[in-house]
Amino acid sequence: MTRAAQGVLLASAGFFLARKYLVQHLSPEQLRRYERQNFHGKTVNLSGGIKVAAGCLTSALALSGNSAAKFGAIVPVAAGAALGYIDDTQAQTPFDTRPENADSQEVTINNAEANPGQKTGVNTAAKGFHGHLRALAQGKVTTGALKIAGIGIGAGIGAVGIGRSRGSGLPSWALDTVLIAGSANLANLFDLRPGRCLKLGTLISLLLRGNKGAAKILGSGALTVCLLELPKDLGEKEMLGDTGANALGALLGVALAQKTKLPGKLLAVLAVVTLNAASEKISFSQVISGNAVLRAIDNLGRRC
Repeated sequence: MTRAAQGVLLASAGFFLARKYLVQHLSPEQLRRYERQNFHGKTVNLSGGIKVAAGCLTSALALSGNSAAKFGAIVPVAAGAALGYIDDTQAQTPFDTRPENADSQEVTINNAEANPGQKTGVNTAAKGFHGHLRALAQGKVTTGALKIAGIGIGAGIGAVGIGRSRGSGLPSWALDTVLIAGSANLANLFDLRPGRCLKLGTLISLLLRGNKGAAKILGSGALTVCLLELPKDLGEKEMLGDTGANALGALLGVALAQKTKLPGKLLAVLAVVTLNAASEKISFSQVISGNAVLRAIDNLGRRC
């Protein structure tokens, strides 16, 4: 059996084991904790993100012949999933670092994607990098700020493993760190309509499968979880949330880091950073809806 096939099987195993646990070990009341309303006002469940995150994690186990590469994949994906889960479930209770008698002022910062997004029903007090930085300036440590820091640290640690597996140096480590963390956040920014993030993940995964080694293995795992979850996501039964989107984005970021040499990494980082920065000023949803081709792809398989 090829390593890529192992990646497919392990991703499927993680996905279905997570589904089995959610169905058999959580009561209906516990599952309702994961319910949110999407942009249609329809109730969807964050359990889809938990299954995707589990599949992303287990797909990295296919890198069994290279412990450094496996470490470099597991740590960022686990960080993305864990910090995303905290943001999904605890975002309405930001940590206040000020003294108890300090003046209380609600932080209301609107991100361009906050209102049209799929993730309604979740805290929207502080959104985007600027939003979380302003919250910090006012003494509030939001779960989003914790997620940004945690995913960045996880990406940096994972990049050490990637560097050891490829024999690369400090410049590659820095680029890999930004690429992985930026990809994790970017996937989350595209999870604003049913199926959008998974369609993008499917496309990138297919491109990665044309390579050899770790990139192909991880791309195969990412493709598997995207295809397994896509029907539920398009059908507005489940959603990725930060848990699934951050984990999937981190996995794709790791695969891209394993695929490219220094010039390619630099181009990938520039693209990822540019898109992340652009999201602070423009709405991806508006850009997509304003382009006939992108709109047709975005609407494919779901009700408009």
